[in-house]
Amino acid sequence: YDSLLRKTRNGENAPGLAKSFERDSDSSWVFNLREGVKFHNGEPLTSEAVKFTIERILDPELDSTRASDFKWMEKAEIIDDLTVRLVANKPFALAEHYFTELQIVSPNILKELGDLTFNEEPVGTGPYKFVKWDRGNEIVLERNQNHWTSPEVERVKFRFISSAASRVATLLGGGADLITDPPITARGQIENSSKNARFVTATGTRVVFVGLDSVQESPLQNVLVRQAMNYAVDKEAILTNLLSGTGEQTTTNLTSKDFGFNPDEKPYPYDPDKARGLLAQAGYSDGFEIKMDMVNGRFINDTNVAQAIAGFLNDVGIKVNLNVLEFGAFNGAIFSKKSSPMYFASWGNPVFDPSYFFDFITRTGGLLRTIEDPEIDVLLN
Repeated sequence: YDSLLRKTRNGENAPGLAKSFERDSDSSWVFNLREGVKFHNGEPLTSEAVKFTIERILDPELDSTRASDFKWMEKAEIIDDLTVRLVANKPFALAEHYFTELQIVSPNILKELGDLTFNEEPVGTGPYKFVKWDRGNEIVLERNQNHWTSPEVERVKFRFISSAASRVATLLGGGADLITDPPITARGQIENSSKNARFVTATGTRVVFVGLDSVQESPLQNVLVRQAMNYAVDKEAILTNLLSGTGEQTTTNLTSKDFGFNPDEKPYPYDPDKARGLLAQAGYSDGFEIKMDMVNGRFINDTNVAQAIAGFLNDVGIKVNLNVLEFGAFNGAIFSKKSSPMYFASWGNPVFDPSYFFDFITRTGGLLRTIEDPEIDVLLN
């Protein structure tokens, strides 16, 4: 699929199906669509498809999985065949990002195929056409010769190989051009065993963190305890010894590329003596016992990282019992506010904006729970 806007490799919002747009009020945008764009079956793209897509997402009877992303959107108005106005129900600073995720579908094609077939054999305007889906084995796409970006690669095949070792072997044997999620332990193997393969890293937007729920009753309600736990964990040792230096420390769950990141804020240094002093000051000279929820295999070397965190905390008197859950059960627990007081989680930030993190995790009644503080809510608003 194509969206009205698209992300550049630098994370900027650029023209997509819309060759240009302008904001004509605090909460409405007029998009000028590209001429000559066609869906893969030859049907021309018009404003009607954009209007249909918006209305389909917002239709409560369909219970769209995209509805929560576009709850700020009110309606779409057709100006002419290639001009459409999108109207929001309030000013929304992240609108342009979400326009890069608004994949446009055709009302005629969807009606002709029906929901189920359309899901399994999608038809869009994107740079690649769907060819086949062999479940559990591969998905094949071919170049859309009429696409406005003129994609270079003629054919794309996604193969499903669940074993990390098998993916590495397939890459080194020439059976794949790219693999995802190579184990960190395979870095040397990939870099040293083949001149044709490279192990490539880049700083992402996902921050891995230990959530501290200071709302439910536990020692974590004491700010001195939370500070002590931060001083107790040697984050640099974890990065060096368990992640081969492929991660980086950050503060307030933002990366240096996020809007509002403050480079003057420094991470807590490793200071176990200070941690013990703070615990004593909080009334926990003998430490305490607590449970931390986690999943296995979700993040790079996550089990070893969680065990290391537990080990550092144990050194200052805090015994952490690791509670390993299946990913669905883990999400169910933290989203329903029924997790353990600690949880080992992560949050991606594709919009490069702090509200995308803080609204979900530090706002009262947010998706996750760490704190309930009216003063923080005012600052977030």
